[in-house]
Amino acid sequence: HYTDGGDGFGRTVMGSTPGVNHLSLSVSDLDAALGSLRAEGVEPLEGFPRRGAHGRIAFLPRDAHTGLLFELCEPDEGRPAGATST
Repeated sequence: HYTDGGDGFGRTVMGSTPGVNHLSLSVSDLDAALGSLRAEGVEPLEGFPRRGAHGRIAFLPRDAHTGLLFELCEPDEGRPAGATST
């Protein structure tokens, strides 16, 4: 869970509840993935898509049944999904 005491982006999107917060899914084309979801009535959260730590990202609304957030991530070119900076 998000542990910073601030009121910024992390707390707003990630929340402060302990446990699994979100699943990140790698996509090769974020715009196409969001287009498909929009066609089904699913809109990303306000302010998305945007730059993330490793590429363009979009968070989707929490799942009504599990409470999980889903994040779509289009990794920067040349960076494999899940790669971290050193």
